[in-house]
Amino acid sequence: MTMDRLQSYLHEVHPRLNEDELLQEMEQHAFEHHVPIIDLESARFLQQLIALKGVTRILELGSAIGYSAITMAHATAQAQ
Repeated sequence: MTMDRLQSYLHEVHPRLNEDELLQEMEQHAFEHHVPIIDLESARFLQQLIALKGVTRILELGSAIGYSAITMAHATAQAQ
C-alpha cells in the first residue's frame, strides 16, 4: 500500500477532522503561536487504532493545547 492510498483510506474512514470547527481554530492558533500539534495523517492513524481496538477510555497527558485529546475523543462515541 502506498502512502497516498493509506492517506486516502484514513481520510475516508475518519473525515471529521476536516469538518470540526474547534479543531480548525486550534490548528490556526497552533500555527500562529508555534505550538506543536499532531499532524493530520498521524491523528487519523491514531483514530483508526482507537476504533480498531474498541477503546472507550482515553487518558492523554499532553503538553500543549489538547488537540490530540480531542482527535482521540472523536474516534469513539463512548470515549471518557
